[in-house]
Amino acid sequence: MPAVVVKALTSVVGLVVPGISDLGAMLGWFETGKYVADTTRQDAVFGHVPTPEEAVADFARRLGHTPVSL
Repeated sequence: MPAVVVKALTSVVGLVVPGISDLGAMLGWFETGKYVADTTRQDAVFGHVPTPEEAVADFARRLGHTPVSL
């Protein structure tokens, strides 16, 4: 779901569910590009940290689909 849609939904739902609008704010912050995850510790503890593309492809495989490379 596009972030703009999620942000719009969270602003509407936020009228009824307090705190949900924080989700829209978080997505907006991610979109600025200022957030960069440092996965060094995650790699040290759990092993290889998949890229977003690898994670999505793995999820698709678990659903029985064959991912394609673009």
